[in-house]
Amino acid sequence: MSPDLFDSQPVQGEKEPEINDDAMYNFEHNELNLQDNCGDNCCCLSNNCTRYNHMMAKLDTIIENQQKLQNDIKGITRFFLTVENAVHGIERCFHRIMHLLIDHLNMRFANNQ
Repeated sequence: MSPDLFDSQPVQGEKEPEINDDAMYNFEHNELNLQDNCGDNCCCLSNNCTRYNHMMAKLDTIIENQQKLQNDIKGITRFFLTVENAVHGIERCFHRIMHLLIDHLNMRFANNQ
């Protein structure tokens, strides 16, 4: 048994498990629900390969979801820009009202003097 990356010593009598590439491939295939028309270890990714078509369908779904999200973000951004413009408009109105009130009070104060 070979030591690991940290130079630790293996336990005496311990056996290193064998790596079974076919078992790992089958596990990944079963987990991802992939089936191959081309054979057990298909990696050709041709257009008629089930694995290729499955991956491309997932990619298309991801791209479609990303486009929907971008459109939603654009809509939310437009909404907040509208709200911001409305708040600035209200702020300008209150500012103008304050100046009118101050001018009115100044005129009354001047008339009373």
